[in-house]
Amino acid sequence: MEEEKKFTLTVITIIVASFIVWLLSLYIVSKFDNYPTNQNHESSELNKKDREKMELIRIIDWDTVKIKTKENNEENIRMIGLDAPEKSTTRYWYSECFWKEAASHLTELLSWIKTIEVEYDSTQASIDKYWRILWYIILSWNNLNKQMILDWYWFEYTYDLPYKYQKEFKKAEDYARLNDLWLRSANTCNWERNDN
Repeated sequence: MEEEKKFTLTVITIIVASFIVWLLSLYIVSKFDNYPTNQNHESSELNKKDREKMELIRIIDWDTVKIKTKENNEENIRMIGLDAPEKSTTRYWYSECFWKEAASHLTELLSWIKTIEVEYDSTQASIDKYWRILWYIILSWNNLNKQMILDWYWFEYTYDLPYKYQKEFKKAEDYARLNDLWLRSANTCNWERNDN
C-alpha cells in the first residue's frame, strides 16, 4: 500500500512539475525574438488539402497514437519527423533519458483532445516497417509533431528521406541545442540517450 502511495505521489508530482515547467518555458521563450515559433509556419493554410479529421483513441507510446478512421478502422499513427525517448529497453537495451517527462508531457497535451487532424506527407512512405501510418498530427493551435520538439522533450528524426517540415523541425532542435534546454541540457540528458 505504501508503494502505491509513493508511486501515485510521484506520478502527480511529475505531471504538476511538467505543467509548471511548460508554463515557465512559454514565458522564457516569449523573451526570445529568434525563437522558432509556429506562427506563420508552413503547415498552415497551404496543406489543408492533405488533412483529415480523425478520432483520437489513445497514446500508444510517445511518438505513436491510435486513431479511428472515417471507415471505423483503428490505426496506429507514427508521427513524422521526431523520435521520442523510449521507456522500453528493446531498442537500445536501456530506458532512455527523460522518457517519463516526455510521456507525461504528451499525455498532458492530449488528455482533453477527442478529435485530431492528420496530415499526409507525399515525401514519405505511407507506412513504416511496423505497419504504422506516417502522418503529422495537427491540433487547433499547432503541428503537434513540431510542438514536441519545440517543447524540448523529443529529438528531430529523419528516417530515410527529407520530409515536408524538416527545416522547421531542425531549426527548433537547433534552438534547443544552442540554449541547452531540457533533453539537450547537461543537467538532464546532455544529448545522451542512456538513462544512467
